[in-house]
Amino acid sequence: MLTAPFSRLPAPVGLGLLLALGLGLAAAAFELLAFGPDVRAGVAEAAARVWPPE
Repeated sequence: MLTAPFSRLPAPVGLGLLLALGLGLAAAAFELLAFGPDVRAGVAEAAARVWPPE
């Protein structure tokens, strides 16, 4: 069950932690969607510097 790690906490605290975790994951997904092309370009550029194509 998803709430098992929080089962010893009072219900509002456990639900708050799950909500915070969900919001954090949503924010991370939004960052990847918003800045994904820039991040991929930066990784490709760094990889080309470290390992030049033959």
